[in-house]
Amino acid sequence: MTRASSGPIATRICGHALPREILQAKLICPESVFHYSQQGIRRSEVPAYGPPQPISVHFHVLTTGVAFKLVNVTRTVNETWFNKAGPGASTSIQTAMKTKLRVGGVKDLNIYTVGGHQGLLGYSTFPVDYEGNPTDDGVVVSYASLPGGSMEFFNLGRTITHEVGHWLGLYHPFEGMSCEGQGDQVEDTPPQSTPTNGCPETKDSCKGGGVDSIHNFMDYAYDSCMNNFTPGQVVRMKDQLATYRNITL
Repeated sequence: MTRASSGPIATRICGHALPREILQAKLICPESVFHYSQQGIRRSEVPAYGPPQPISVHFHVLTTGVAFKLVNVTRTVNETWFNKAGPGASTSIQTAMKTKLRVGGVKDLNIYTVGGHQGLLGYSTFPVDYEGNPTDDGVVVSYASLPGGSMEFFNLGRTITHEVGHWLGLYHPFEGMSCEGQGDQVEDTPPQSTPTNGCPETKDSCKGGGVDSIHNFMDYAYDSCMNNFTPGQVVRMKDQLATYRNITL
């Protein structure tokens, strides 16, 4: 799945298709580990921006009851990982990175920042993927998409929000690219057949079903345009956590 924009070219790949004002979780809070990769040891090559507390700052899980406890931040100098880690042809490099750095189990969110191979903003695994490939589990984002980063229109941290949404089991509101079918399998997101570029307030790709979810964190709008999850998405997050990650909220 790719993301195009009317601004600089930027792409999100969000796993594969399947047949926070922060509210603290009352029971178990998933733990998170933030892994920085960088290409050199000179101070000028180390991003000055980036979250010491990435989830509470960048994952605005508004009114969801989901929160994350940051337990560690790592910094790794590896030019190959920084410049080439990614899905597809770069999977072997990504696998080497995750095999070395990933910690924890099914309940633990690992976030990796890299250079953004081939212009990718980020990508994520889904909860259902964990059993088949535990080492691959986690979120990868371009460091340039973090708040204060260099990716124009996409540097407010919403890429982490979007990708962690996938890690929690959410799909795009335009899933299936059609006005028919199950879409994102959430009842309160209107039918949508195309991803959003920019922030077009009147965008309505499926006439009669309501305007597109351009402000939803799971669309592809500019970061400044995104501000919500729906109640239905919250229900799905919690169901997915309970089913695949053994976390009950």
